Amino acid sequence: MAELLRGYTKITASRRAEAMNDKVYAPFAYGECEALLATCEQLIARADKLRKELTGDAAFGYYELVYLPVVANLNIQRMWLLTTLNHAYAAMGSTYAMALAKKAASCLKLDR
Repeated sequence: MAELLRGYTKITASRRAEAMNDKVYAPFAYGECEALLATCEQLIARADKLRKELTGDAAFGYYELVYLPVVANLNIQRMWLLTTLNHAYAAMGSTYAMALAKKAASCLKLDR
């Protein structure tokens, strides 16, 4: 849990979810978009894994205090990162933009 909270806090401290948009990160500069996207994916996967391992009051407390804040925020970060990459690839005329759009749409579905 400490690793989840540290990772989530570090990402949130550098870019609050409400301040994100498709212009915050340069899509191809120094691999920052891909690296941050990978970190978000890794933290969300760990949060999901831990959620499945807990039961009873521990599961409820974890969901309320750790899982929901971590996953909700990182999912928004992930959606904006995917949107940034989608717009960049679409501007180049790449069909990979369509795959990124589907991933971003799945983030929106999870957010709902």
